[in-house]
Amino acid sequence: MLFKKTILMGTFLGLASMSMLANADPDALNTYNYTDHDSAVVVTSGIDKGKCTGTLPSPFTQFTPAGTPTNPGQSHVEWDSVGALCLLSPGNICTADIHMTRDCSDSAVARVSLNLKSHVVTVNQTMGDKFVVTAEGNRVNLNEKSRLAS
Repeated sequence: MLFKKTILMGTFLGLASMSMLANADPDALNTYNYTDHDSAVVVTSGIDKGKCTGTLPSPFTQFTPAGTPTNPGQSHVEWDSVGALCLLSPGNICTADIHMTRDCSDSAVARVSLNLKSHVVTVNQTMGDKFVVTAEGNRVNLNEKSRLAS
């Protein structure tokens, strides 16, 4: 009886974990936007330094759409595409500034480093006091501080 309960609980937890990760792509840079602002980045290293991903010509345009606290906007960009945008970044570390507009017309809210070999994102610096940017592995989360306080 205890064995059956253990198996049932393990199966439930496994399925719950799988459903939470269903949209995450292990081979992609996964961004989850819990704000009501679209977001894009300006690459600050490599061959495309200074370009806003939200204004690149189609089909290269990349931005994360606005979302809500319960239904985040999502973008999943393959690391090959990230590598192409960050071509010639020194030490295989690409740096980028995150903006909370699709055209990067606002001030940056964070500076991140993307390790092109290990596919790990690091938040180096946050700017301003309106947004919270966190990273874990290949996942980036964008939140508004006011929504986190409630």
